[in-house]
Amino acid sequence: MVVGARGRLGATAVLAALLLGGCASGGGVGGEVQDVAQRRMAQGMADAFQPSLTVNPPDGAAGVSPGERVTALVASGRLTQVELRSEGGNKVDGALSPDGERWISTAPLKPDTSYVLTTAVRATSGKESSSTSKFSTLSPGQQVGGKITPEDGATLASDRAVSVVFDKPIGDRAAAERALNVSSDPPVGGTAEWRGDRELVWRPTGPWPAGGRVTASMAMFGKQLGKDQFGARDLRAAYRGAGGDPARQDGDVRANAPRRDDTGLVSNSVPRAAPATPTPRATPPRPQRQAPAPAARSTPRSTPRPSQEPNAEESRPTSTKKKSSPGLPILG
Repeated sequence: MVVGARGRLGATAVLAALLLGGCASGGGVGGEVQDVAQRRMAQGMADAFQPSLTVNPPDGAAGVSPGERVTALVASGRLTQVELRSEGGNKVDGALSPDGERWISTAPLKPDTSYVLTTAVRATSGKESSSTSKFSTLSPGQQVGGKITPEDGATLASDRAVSVVFDKPIGDRAAAERALNVSSDPPVGGTAEWRGDRELVWRPTGPWPAGGRVTASMAMFGKQLGKDQFGARDLRAAYRGAGGDPARQDGDVRANAPRRDDTGLVSNSVPRAAPATPTPRATPPRPQRQAPAPAARSTPRSTPRPSQEPNAEESRPTSTKKKSSPGLPILG
């Protein structure tokens, strides 16, 4: 049976009251002696209920996972001061509960590092005490890194998936899936699937909200992702939903590689599809005029002259009379 601080304090008070009540019933010298003895007994029993402090990891622990939270719990008292520092003097932040009974670290530890936890406790009697404990974190055989794609600040098309690409094959896929969280406002459901042993894909079951905020985080720092494998650091990326932009690329999840626009500036955002423009009606091409081929040179043929009809006068028969010589008589 576990009795809390208030329960044990109450039991002490009841027992002390019974003892003091017994003292009051006595009288005389014997009664006074008995009164003093019983008072001392009550005080001793009250002192026996000293604060009980429990720290985790315990003092002297080794091989602690960097992802483990450091805690300090006290019963029958209050924590007045808690400080966790590395061997190099770097402070690790933590939070103390309002009742002063619980302290928990809020920052991650570093691998292969020694730490010292110092606590100060105030008992119910007002007495204060302090204590220290030491522990060390493990030296992982392999630290697994990764990258979330698309890159931080990108605009997600309506059904664009988010993926985590690891730099080593993951041995414990279930642990990696538990470390991945994708949220949006308003919420959109999704499913996780693997592409090979290095890429974890989270695909939405509905469109991302137009203009809504989408956040992907991979809380894997210090967590075991396989045999001798631990996450090197946490990953995070934030996006905006593009709404109804049809940009699913055959189901592929591609990294948002930088692109240059017409101005020469580099942009990491996913380009939106250009608005469709009507296709002009095709016009049949006009036949091109070809220069006439030069005529082949040939020997000119003589053109026959048109036949001339004989003149009437030329068609007459020539007279057969002989011209007389001058000075000679013409014979009859």
